[in-house]
Amino acid sequence: MKLLADVHISPRTVTFLRGLGHDVVRVGPDYLRSTVSDADIVAAAIVDERIDVLERALPMIETDLAAGALVTVEEQQVRVRRLPIA
Repeated sequence: MKLLADVHISPRTVTFLRGLGHDVVRVGPDYLRSTVSDADIVAAAIVDERIDVLERALPMIETDLAAGALVTVEEQQVRVRRLPIA
């Protein structure tokens, strides 16, 4: 399945989705840093939580995504907007 990940989606999440066999295009710059800060460690933990949420949500939304719907996955909810949006 083809997915579009905006700049706010972690590269680790993109790698996870690609590992599941999805064709993921990341929009926006990929930032590389040479040092690891406390903020990076916190962000890494958040990414792991997000990956868990995606792993649970993907089987439920696969049909909608294949049909071209816009899907927003959040920790407590999944929103599906079928196209065209009226």
